Amino acid sequence: METRVTEVADGVHQLTTHIAESGLSFNQYLITGDEPMLFHTGMRGLFPLVSGAVSRVLPAESVRWIGFGHVEADESGSMNEWLAVAPQSTVVQGQIGCMVSIGDLANRPPVPLGHGASLDIGGHVMQWFDTPHVPTPGRPASSTTQPPRRCSAVTSSHGWVRTLRRRRMTSWVRRWRRRTALRVRCPSTRRAVPRSGGWRSSTSPPSR
Repeated sequence: METRVTEVADGVHQLTTHIAESGLSFNQYLITGDEPMLFHTGMRGLFPLVSGAVSRVLPAESVRWIGFGHVEADESGSMNEWLAVAPQSTVVQGQIGCMVSIGDLANRPPVPLGHGASLDIGGHVMQWFDTPHVPTPGRPASSTTQPPRRCSAVTSSHGWVRTLRRRRMTSWVRRWRRRTALRVRCPSTRRAVPRSGGWRSSTSPPSR
């Protein structure tokens, strides 16, 4: 088993680990800059592979920001391992996520971001959007925040939402689908990526 590194846009690297036993692949995104950001940490069991993949692009200890859409093993499972290996790193997430979970789970205090807040990592500007959370099977409905991005080129939403077409799709679900699409802008690349949080990423600061 190995983690593949693919530069999907300028300064944006997709880290992909395929688990043959389950037939699933897990992705993280490393966004380079003056203060590099890792979006999704991967599960704790994958930390050696993911950190090794990051080290092929830049020193793992140089990661400055750790972000993810919400708290789940594949998105934030190795959060504290990353906080340990990168001493200057900080978790950045929405205000609700920090208040409800991350403030207690993370070994260092996270940085909470409000809706629309930007984070300039030098070369890319990340932007956080609070988005409604449509419940997946087995989960109660709730409202949650999800992370910002402004990076390089993508559009995606939770695939299971497509099954709602067979049922009654209300206007709020349509609005949710539009708002949770993740877009990363880049001069020459446009491609879809798996589901993620409410981050937006761009190579230049947002226009005023």
